[in-house]
Amino acid sequence: MRAWFPSHRRGGAKPLPRPLRATPPALFPAIRRLFHAALILGFAAVLAASMPATSGLIFRSLEIYPPMDSSRLSMLASEPATAIVILAAGRRNYAPEFAPPGHQTVDALTLERLRYGAYLARRTHIPVLVSGGLGPPSLAELMAATLQTDYGITPKWREGESRNTAENAIFSSAILRRSGVRHVILVTHAWHMKRAVAAFAANGLDITPAPTAFYRPDAGGLWSAITPGLGTLRMSGYAAHEIAGLVWYKLKYGY
Repeated sequence: MRAWFPSHRRGGAKPLPRPLRATPPALFPAIRRLFHAALILGFAAVLAASMPATSGLIFRSLEIYPPMDSSRLSMLASEPATAIVILAAGRRNYAPEFAPPGHQTVDALTLERLRYGAYLARRTHIPVLVSGGLGPPSLAELMAATLQTDYGITPKWREGESRNTAENAIFSSAILRRSGVRHVILVTHAWHMKRAVAAFAANGLDITPAPTAFYRPDAGGLWSAITPGLGTLRMSGYAAHEIAGLVWYKLKYGY
């Protein structure tokens, strides 16, 4: 901060940053206080997001859909014109231990979704669509390879053009409508499901949410509930991304 203000040391004053050259000197103390307050607030926000108690409250507002009931699965298996849709999350760009495509593979978040999607497919024998682009290879290709290699399941459809959740819904719904599918069992993380359901419903599909990987931070007592952790902070980052996405989708798409 010292470099922002005139110095009285030998050698004269250091030059001000360009944005401050037109600022009246009388405002410098206020700017300094504002900067310090922003630092303190930023640190406090990061600290709060690192605490299980705070993180748990945020995730409870996102994870509004309960786990799929096993009795519901048997009913879904007999419904016509239904598909299981598994949404991508991300990829590992450098995975030399895996064979092509591209010596890449899905990331841990996508793998969690694929695992549950494979579980549902085995229980119901409903065909699977995998959705995710940003290639080559597209995330859909990587997902299909993982399903085939690790779970022995071959997706019926691959949607490899989407760049976000909204496009997952737009492009997947177009593929499924051409096949006469109107009802989907939607597989994604529990904290992502709220935005995903809104996107797919807006594209004319009937949705049965099938959330996976529910997040409940370990809060076994007051001390553990307020003890910061890097893992908790990482999860709070996902929650912040989801909240920002919900706001943005409301403004851009109206849902």
